[in-house]
Amino acid sequence: MNTPVTRKIFGIDLGTTYSCVSCINEYGVPTTIKDHASGELLTPSVVYFDPDADASNPEESATIVGSYAKEIAKIAPDRVAKVVKRHMHDQDWHFEVDGKKYDPAFISARILRHLASEASKSIGETVSDVVITVPAYFGTYERERTIEAGKIAGLVVHGVLPEPMAAALHYGLDETDTGKTVLVFDLGGGTFDVTVMAFSARSKESLATKGDHDLGGFLWDTALARYWAEQIAEKQNVDLASLWKDGQLRESLMLEAEKVKKSLTSAGATKAMLGHDGQNYTLPMDRRTFDSITEHLLSRCELLVDQALEVARNKRSGLSIDTVLLVGGSTLMPQVRERLLRKFGADMPMRQTEPHLAVSLGAANYAYQMQIKAYLKEMVELTADRNGYSATTLEDLPAAEQSRILAETAVQFGRAADAISDIIAPTFVDVSPRSFGVKHLISGRKDEMFTTNLVKVQQPMPASGNKVFGTVHDKQASVRIVCVENERDLGVDDEAVPFDPDEVIGEVELRLNGTLPANAPVEMSIDFDATGRVRVRGKDLTHGNEIQGEFTSKGLRTPDELRAAQGEMNRLAGSSLMGIE
Repeated sequence: MNTPVTRKIFGIDLGTTYSCVSCINEYGVPTTIKDHASGELLTPSVVYFDPDADASNPEESATIVGSYAKEIAKIAPDRVAKVVKRHMHDQDWHFEVDGKKYDPAFISARILRHLASEASKSIGETVSDVVITVPAYFGTYERERTIEAGKIAGLVVHGVLPEPMAAALHYGLDETDTGKTVLVFDLGGGTFDVTVMAFSARSKESLATKGDHDLGGFLWDTALARYWAEQIAEKQNVDLASLWKDGQLRESLMLEAEKVKKSLTSAGATKAMLGHDGQNYTLPMDRRTFDSITEHLLSRCELLVDQALEVARNKRSGLSIDTVLLVGGSTLMPQVRERLLRKFGADMPMRQTEPHLAVSLGAANYAYQMQIKAYLKEMVELTADRNGYSATTLEDLPAAEQSRILAETAVQFGRAADAISDIIAPTFVDVSPRSFGVKHLISGRKDEMFTTNLVKVQQPMPASGNKVFGTVHDKQASVRIVCVENERDLGVDDEAVPFDPDEVIGEVELRLNGTLPANAPVEMSIDFDATGRVRVRGKDLTHGNEIQGEFTSKGLRTPDELRAAQGEMNRLAGSSLMGIE
């Protein structure tokens, strides 16, 4: 029997402001890989389009990613793309430079390409197979766009992992946490999400999640930068709005604000120095003032926490939080912990271990589990084929074969056999980040179309729902089933709301035999699985005719467009970047 060969899978935290790559090292320990170029664990998610690159040299990159790109924004802000993850949901947003437009997926792909290349150089092996983390509230479009970014970068994306799940893996929540309810407070550089999770011995279940594309540490930097800009505008006797339009000054203030914010995590007061328009400015800041000018941002976070708790308590009456997990570098600000302790009580246990790396390290754990499961799957298939068993899972095989396979897998991965069992047994239960519904008419209102959601936001995944509608006309020839995606939670009564054509993600047509009377029953159902695929089915309940469709979000690249984007990536990134130089 041939032995299965598994390719190493890496975890990538594709962050709004910083990104990193992690894996399980040879000692079985999750570790973050340094960026070979900078020697840092975290790489700024910033791309500089270099006008001086030699276009005739295919080995030279026309773009630069990371710390240099971030610093050069002070000089050439119009050539630097940053915080693009905040726009991943927006089909209309583009970064324009040199007469070309680049969408968030492409710019994210350039960051991923850099991460994989520099990690490859650091560890001396190719980084090509990855799991990429996403905020819990990302819908199908953002998740698929993230996968698309990986493909443009030339990577094999084995899946996307919600960041709260990654955090739970990083913090090692296990059997000792059985029965606990955990709140994951994830405040990153540009996004925020909060998830309420329930733990049992064999599952990690999301009960509720809320988030905001536009809320993260970047806004704390902006608030501080604008506070200083007001002082400068007053001294120069100029209008703040016009001063803020000065890109070089704005980017310089933003860079200094981030540095001061980080200093204030341990210091009570500090200051920045800045030169502008022939004058030098001393910009002092103390923690009390900083907390005051950013208090409204923390209040926005708390509001989302309250909303998530309300959803979770509607599912489980009397629910209370046992532990808070702090995730994301922005949770290092003292004000975050102080606000949460005021909210949940001074005795609330809080875990905060490498919060800026937590998501990436958790993704590495998840990727490692995927490797083990892939190896086991191949072993099961080989064993079944050799012995003529009708088996597709380990549990389908005789006990002796199960023990043998577990033992061989343990040797392959350097783990104990019972540790392998512990890895393959737990399950993750996520919640749907969006609602999915169908377009329909309402009796007596035939001039207006409506939407009824069959799958509800916050519904456990895999999520499904169905509803019986009636045909409109006698002898109707077909029914057009239009599937929509939205963020509305329409409640338990399936309330219908006016149809919005911008929510459409696909449609199928169910052919009828042309003999049915009006109001003949037609069942429509929707299934949404963990891969992000939406499946719609229509069934004529009178004659049994069925139609099915599988949809992904609109606005993604066609195969030809994907190949073109990969070619443009090679031009901008340099053709040799994926190799180890």
